[in-house]
This record gives sequence, C-alpha cells and structure tokens, in this order.
Amino acid sequence: MRRALLGALVGWTALSGATPAAAQRTSLLLRLPASARALALGDHFPAGYADVSGVFYEPAFLQDGGIYAGGQAYGGGALTLDAAGAVEWLGGIAALGLRGIDYDAAADPRIVQVRPSALDHEGGVPVAERAVSVTFAHGVKKLRLGASAKLVEERIGADHGASVAFDASAGATLGLLRVAVTALNLGPDVEVGAGDLAVPERYTASLTSTVPLPTGPLDVTPVLAVSREWTGRIAPAFGLELGYWPVSGRTLYVRGGVRRPPEDGTEAFTVGAGFSGDRISIDYAYEPLDDAAGGHRVALRWTTGGR
Repeated sequence: MRRALLGALVGWTALSGATPAAAQRTSLLLRLPASARALALGDHFPAGYADVSGVFYEPAFLQDGGIYAGGQAYGGGALTLDAAGAVEWLGGIAALGLRGIDYDAAADPRIVQVRPSALDHEGGVPVAERAVSVTFAHGVKKLRLGASAKLVEERIGADHGASVAFDASAGATLGLLRVAVTALNLGPDVEVGAGDLAVPERYTASLTSTVPLPTGPLDVTPVLAVSREWTGRIAPAFGLELGYWPVSGRTLYVRGGVRRPPEDGTEAFTVGAGFSGDRISIDYAYEPLDDAAGGHRVALRWTTGGR
C-alpha cells in the first residue's frame, strides 16, 4: 500500500495528460484562497491538522468537528467571505462549506480573465459568485477518503447560471508523514447567458509532517505540495509554520510560504501569523499582488480537536 501511495504522489500531477490545456475563462471565486492558515503557507493546507477550513483543500483529512469563518479584503475594495462547519456523523465527519464574492469587473469575465489584483472597477460589470459544498470524510482501514459536491453559481450583470462540481481526496499516514492526493473542482462549465465560465480544476499531491518537529523552543511544521492547475501548469508550493507556546495551551504562530502562482497577478511569497488558545484560534495571512495593495485575510476558528 505504501508503494502505491507514493506512486500516486509522484504521478498525480500528470492526470489529464501532460499537454497544457487551452486558455479558459474560469470562475474567479474557486481560484482564490479559502483559508488564512493555508494562504500563509503558500496557499496549501497542512493535511490532518484540526482546522475546518481544510475542507476546501483536502477533504479526506477532515477529522474533527468545528466552525470556521474568514474573509479576505483586496486593494480594490472587493471582499471574499468563507465559512464552514463540521460534525461527527456515521463514524466520519460531515461538513458544509460556503464561499462568496461580489465585485465590479472592468470587462465581462466571460471575455477577459479576471485577475485577483484588479477586482473593483466602479461602473464596471457587476459580478457575484457563490459556492456551497457538502462534504463527507471517513477512514477505511489505514486510508482516509473524502468527497465533496458543490453548487457553483455565477451572476454577471443580468445573466445567471449554475453548475455542479465535485472534489475527491485520499491519503494515509506513513510514519512521520501524511501523504494526500486531491482533485478539486471537477465538473462542467457554468453557462451564464450567452457565454460560459469553466470551473478551474486542480490536482494536488502533498506531504505534511504528522506532528510538529521540535527545534529548540519552536515547533516546526513543513508543508510540501505540487499541483497541476487548470491551465496545465505544474505549480509547486512550500510552507513552514513555526509555533511557540510560552504558556501551556497558548501558542503563537508565524507562517511563510512560496508558490509558483498562475499568471493572474498573484506573487510567489505569502506570510501570516496566528494565535491559538485552547480550542479557539485567530489567523492572519497576506499575499502580495503585482499591481495592487495586496490581499489581507483574517479568520476565526473553533475546533473540537487539537491544533
């Protein structure tokens, strides 16, 4: 089984062929970060850690109940809002996820790909995007499996359309490492009036340490991932979380990440910080954008599990 999982880790990003896909206009919402903790680590979530926002990245390792709420403000004034809740159900974890964004595009996003660094243009084309997902995760022997079904809604001016997409994720713990493979946003285009928007599919393989690595007074958690984006580009990402607990049950975090971003105005480096007290945490992350002030994300989470 270990050889099979490691083989999947190496080969997962080759799914759907090695030839880059033709350029597509896609839903912006599903391309944006969905977690402050993940964004600070290069926009990838450390699999298996107790944070319900992981449902947007690797649903297989959703192992604890809890609540997550966050938002990201951009220089143009646009705001994304995300929320998730999870409970134990039928021996596994069931979760509900909500995402949304409203902005004014300079041009119709069915014609011009919208960049995260240019979201608000007064008098432009009004756009509203929503995604609602239902997820179930369960352990099968030594494997973790998870799947999500999501309703994706797009409103562009007076036009409206919706489609259904799916996520699938699997992984296992191999000694000090967690191995995970995930496919996100699998589904047909959203038909919006006379034009379509594709859902931006993404295939990811990742490695995360099962426990923080003690380094002097710090706990260090590395995260490594490789993704195949909807354009066909291969995008590696690496993140490092440093935890320091001066008092038992109270932990301060500093996070940093580097990624190969898609050509949409986002930069490579991300940073963030956080604080956890008992089961309540607050997180902050920042991503620079090439022609704007950057994106600031803040999140509050409560979990029934650990860190």
